[in-house]
Amino acid sequence: MKLVRLNKSNETWQDFDAKWEAEFLTYEDDYSTYAQASLGTLRNECDDGMEDHDSGVFALVDDGGRFHAAAFLNNTLLTGFDGKVLRVRHLIV
Repeated sequence: MKLVRLNKSNETWQDFDAKWEAEFLTYEDDYSTYAQASLGTLRNECDDGMEDHDSGVFALVDDGGRFHAAAFLNNTLLTGFDGKVLRVRHLIV
């Protein structure tokens, strides 16, 4: 397994989205209603070419190309902490 940065310009986001939807179809489930707020946020936060070194959308993918999870990761300074803190938001599994 590896963590992959999803990006619209290199089509990794499109690959994730298509494979995730195809998996839903195998279970006769409605992908359009699954985690609408989180998927919408991931779609909006996904890079369009310019990568932000402190944030981005990442997915866990196995050696066969199957996606198992995705999340928005943000590395930032927070009050009460020494140095930057990695935050994981909008995690879908």
